[in-house]
Amino acid sequence: LIAKIYEKAAHLTNIDPDLFQKYHESSAQHHSIAESLQVVRYKKGEEYTPHHDFISPSINDRHQPSRFATVLIYLNDVKEGGETRFPRAINSNNAEGLEITPKIGSAVLFYNSLEDGNFDDLSQHGGNKVLAGNKWLANLWVSNIELLRL
Repeated sequence: LIAKIYEKAAHLTNIDPDLFQKYHESSAQHHSIAESLQVVRYKKGEEYTPHHDFISPSINDRHQPSRFATVLIYLNDVKEGGETRFPRAINSNNAEGLEITPKIGSAVLFYNSLEDGNFDDLSQHGGNKVLAGNKWLANLWVSNIELLRL
């Protein structure tokens, strides 16, 4: 199942699937541009305040890898509430942010960095309060660690 998720993430991001699950022949040690999947559950009344997924490098290591992309995978339909909200997102039709309703089996891909490597402040996102039921999702964060080594 995990391999299939990584494969789909590679397709979504147009990145070589081997970078998502790569093993060194000498040690069988796993290396990946993706962090381990994080599965989270929000109960009725819980929410996640707006935040960014990028990590600012320390002043001592300005080449520290950062999360450049995030894939949120919805594992269930939420009875009410629990939308993923991008409060700073704007387009020609809307300047009030963007909300995505969780639907089982769907996913949202967004980039935390711009093409030039600077962080994208518009990637700020959060989870609206769950009003009824539970919300289950998996976070897949994609880092530039292996890309820096190429």
